[in-house]
Amino acid sequence: MIGRLAGFFSILAGALVAAGAFPAWVTLNANGSSSSFTGLTIIGDHRDAIVSFALAAILLLAGFVLSVRPVLAARGLGALAGIGAAIWAGLLFFSLAPQAHALIAPTGASSSTSIEIGLWITAGGGLLGLLTALTASAARARRVVQAPAPAAEAPKRSAVLGPAPDASAAPARPQQTPVSTPAAATRR
Repeated sequence: MIGRLAGFFSILAGALVAAGAFPAWVTLNANGSSSSFTGLTIIGDHRDAIVSFALAAILLLAGFVLSVRPVLAARGLGALAGIGAAIWAGLLFFSLAPQAHALIAPTGASSSTSIEIGLWITAGGGLLGLLTALTASAARARRVVQAPAPAAEAPKRSAVLGPAPDASAAPARPQQTPVSTPAAATRR
């Protein structure tokens, strides 16, 4: 049950990480002009979007496998993908946050950066990825335990017929009759 719950979290995290690449991540306000950047436009070669989509595909794959059959390999893949999503979202969030951006890449005194909805969606996917990792690592393999078959009950007798015979008593032996042989009969 926990493995299937991890699969649900993984599918949801993958969907959020993939969907978070499309809306604006940050808006840069500098010298009276405003520029918004998404996962597809923040770097010219779409590197951030490619990483987001690859991570989302792994999360979705692990989620579907965990939902169908939570085996050890799927739980391990789900846990690694969830940790990867959390690291990726944290890396993006803290590198693009206004305070961190001013420390890492100061562009001048008049620039300001604001976080937009796309980065929040990606961060939510990262948190669900961390939840996926925790639940996938806590899931155990199911053990099938078979209960012993119930003993067949002896038929009950009515009060008229009397009590049922004791089933634990040994069955009575038939009495043996002496067998006469023709030779023994002729000797007399």
